[in-house]
Amino acid sequence: MGRKRRKPMRTLASSLLAVSLLMVARTTGAPSITEPRLAFLLIEGNAPAHFLGLPDGTVVVRQQGTLTLQLKLSAGTPLSSKAQACTSQLALSVSALDSQARFTLTARHFTANHADVWISTNGNCNDAGSALGKRTLRAEGSVKWTFATSNRVDSSPAIAGGSTVYIGSGDANVYALGAATGQLRWKFKTGGYVFASPVLGTDGVIYIGSTDHNIYAIKPDGKLQWKFRTGGYVIASAALGVDGTVYVGSDDRNVYALNPLTGKPKWVFGTGKAVESSPAIGADGTVYVGSADTSVYALNPRTGRPRWTFSTNGAVLFSPALGQNNAVYIGSNDGNVYALDAATGQLRWKFGTGSLVTSSPAVGVDGTVYIGSNDGNLYALNSLDGQPRWTFATGNFVASSPALSADGTLYVGAHNGNVYAINSQTGRPQWNYRTNSLVISSPAIGTDGTVYVGTGRNVSALYSLSPGLATSSWPKLHQNNNNTGRPEKVAPSQKAHL
Repeated sequence: MGRKRRKPMRTLASSLLAVSLLMVARTTGAPSITEPRLAFLLIEGNAPAHFLGLPDGTVVVRQQGTLTLQLKLSAGTPLSSKAQACTSQLALSVSALDSQARFTLTARHFTANHADVWISTNGNCNDAGSALGKRTLRAEGSVKWTFATSNRVDSSPAIAGGSTVYIGSGDANVYALGAATGQLRWKFKTGGYVFASPVLGTDGVIYIGSTDHNIYAIKPDGKLQWKFRTGGYVIASAALGVDGTVYVGSDDRNVYALNPLTGKPKWVFGTGKAVESSPAIGADGTVYVGSADTSVYALNPRTGRPRWTFSTNGAVLFSPALGQNNAVYIGSNDGNVYALDAATGQLRWKFGTGSLVTSSPAVGVDGTVYIGSNDGNLYALNSLDGQPRWTFATGNFVASSPALSADGTLYVGAHNGNVYAINSQTGRPQWNYRTNSLVISSPAIGTDGTVYVGTGRNVSALYSLSPGLATSSWPKLHQNNNNTGRPEKVAPSQKAHL
């Protein structure tokens, strides 16, 4: 099981949240000083919007905001009138201590990967021996860890139970990394570039394709369970039915339904061209998938026969998202975003962007559809009529698919080398992380707020205050952090319908 983050307490400002038990630490570059007195750092109730204490003792701070903190010493331990709050970062400022040992910490354009705040018992912030309650702060968007591979990471991560991150690389490997540290647990070698994203079964098996034409089932220990060879590159990611059936497309023009235990085909459906779109699974089991033949297909999960087909005017290479209003949202290389009726395939609306749509949609709690385009924009579209609520311009292609967090922040990459955090209500950027390469990988958001994404040849983990994914119908590419391509909680009546 992953480590649980503390749930924010939305109480009155007078309420206090105890985040840690602190001991005297050392200032940067100074020898370690052991302090027998125990001190609690208490944070006033306005903190949840600005400040997050992680289980490992790290504190994540909003780039802009003001926090009120209070130092509490063990009973009978006095604090000198000379004591004052100290910080090691110019973007942070601290007020004088009041009579209750409270002080205000203010962040202005705080982007540091590392900063400290502490109390000096004698008022000399340069005296390591006087330091009390030293705390390490990290800004949202700062780097928690990076892991280097030997080629580009265009695959999007899966997160298993908050403890392991799985991702593919162009160096032909599938990697299992510790979610907290990025430490390599194992890697599995395929015979080609791994564009596809890992998909996690309920038994921990990882399903992933490669340009060596194979779809692999890898055991949780990194050993091969089975592989199935198609007739072309497997760039699409798989999706899993409620019964575990593995649905996946191939550049050989086919969509396959594979037995999850053996990899043997249950059925094969042929389209007119390559299938690089990853399927989405409806509540009734219907398999929705696009093809380079310009069509979107709704397939019967038992037989593979089409329930309906919708034709666009361009290749459909990216993945659909499902709305809570029985809609299928998908982009096409004809530059349009389409909203289709999930039951009939009838067009509800389409919205024209300025270029190819090479991003997959995310859906907000209120139904808003978020999607990028090669015209350089990220769009927020009204689910009823497709009209834009806002547009955010990155200045370069957006092939990464957005992920929506529970606090309403959107995370998305762009070809200009940035990973953006964007307010989903206003479209205004909150912060960005600059990489040295275009970002095609789509982010995943851990329950502790960590944002995982491929950046160039690296896998990066970034700090944020976002408490996991939004509880919408489709908050990210492949719907959830297991990348199963369907909502993971299905009612018994829906299972029976399969």
